[in-house]
Order: sequence, then C-alpha cells, then structure tokens
Amino acid sequence: HGAEPDAEHHRQQHDAGFRRARAVVHAQVDRQERHQRHQHRAVAGGERIVKVSDEGKAARTFFTVLERFDGAFLVQAELGTGRTHQIRVHAQACGHPLAADPKYGDAAFNQRVKNLGLKRLFLHAVSVAWKQDGEVRSFQSELPDELQALLRALRKAKP
Repeated sequence: HGAEPDAEHHRQQHDAGFRRARAVVHAQVDRQERHQRHQHRAVAGGERIVKVSDEGKAARTFFTVLERFDGAFLVQAELGTGRTHQIRVHAQACGHPLAADPKYGDAAFNQRVKNLGLKRLFLHAVSVAWKQDGEVRSFQSELPDELQALLRALRKAKP
C-alpha cells in the first residue's frame, strides 16, 4: 500500500497496454501519490459489486494528485490491468471514493458534488494505449463539459 517511488518505472512495466483516467475523489489524507496493489474478488449477488480480497485476481492502480480542492482531489489513475470497477474499488479501499459513485462512494461527498451540479460518476478515460502488430496504438479524450463544470465549481469553492 505504499507510495510508488518512480512513475516512469510503473509505465515501463506496462508496455503491452495501459489506461489513464481522471477522477475527482473525496480527499481524506494528504499524499501526492499512492500506488494500490490489491486482489480483486467479485462478490455474488444481484448487482455486481467488487471488493478487495486476498482470494481475488491481482490488480494495480497508480494514483497521482493533479489538483487539490477543499475536501477533494482531481487525480489521474494509471492501470495496466482491467478488473471490474478497478479504479473505483482501489480509490475506495485507500479512503478516497470517487465523486458521485453510487456503489463505492461516500454519501455525504456524493451529495456535496451533486449540489455543485454533478449528475454522474466523475471518472473519464483520457487515454488508452496498447501494442498491436509491433506498433503502439493510442486514443486520447478530453474531459466532457459536465465534468469540467464540476472542476470550475470546485475551484471557485477553494478557501
């Protein structure tokens, strides 16, 4: 659960493919970077909910704080595995649930971002890359307007 010493080393480990996403999370501790290594296990039931478990499949997520707000962070999450709800589960497991996350979120924080106008989970893939036939293929995507609007509202609310 410790901090990853070198983000570039992490990227090099995933030359077969990686995903990079942006999220707003509930800020409960003040750490610049956090690397999560967890086992994932799908829990049986009507709705699929995933939790951290020693019996699950290995999954790694590297979180970097990009911007700090009052009670929230904009983070970048990098991952080389694609487990169900991986970013959401890892963020919740380290005490930083995603904004407006109905399954793994914090009710009070969810209400706060809803009051600021957020109507959906704040999680967006900004880039995806993989190797195919010896070439690196990649796609990038900007944050949609509705997520940009929350960032503007959080910036205005800074103390």
